[in-house]
Amino acid sequence: MKLEALNDNVILSEIEFDNNSIGGILIPDMAQSKPCERVVVSIGPKATAYGLKVGDHVIRKELQVQKFEMAGKSYEQIKECEIVAKL
Repeated sequence: MKLEALNDNVILSEIEFDNNSIGGILIPDMAQSKPCERVVVSIGPKATAYGLKVGDHVIRKELQVQKFEMAGKSYEQIKECEIVAKL
């Protein structure tokens, strides 16, 4: 099933980061800060201000976001204006 964002919405997925520190120490999930870097999965037709493409890495605002799961994967839905930077 394909996800298709509507209006100025953007669908993002989390990036898996390594749980080890630079020195090789395993960091428990509770102690890790959760980065706001995400991957663009789908872009609505009215989300054109930033020239986003599927697969782009972006930084989003640290806000309460709409999260959902589909086919065992976790996704987030945000408005285009909540994207802070494109990497």
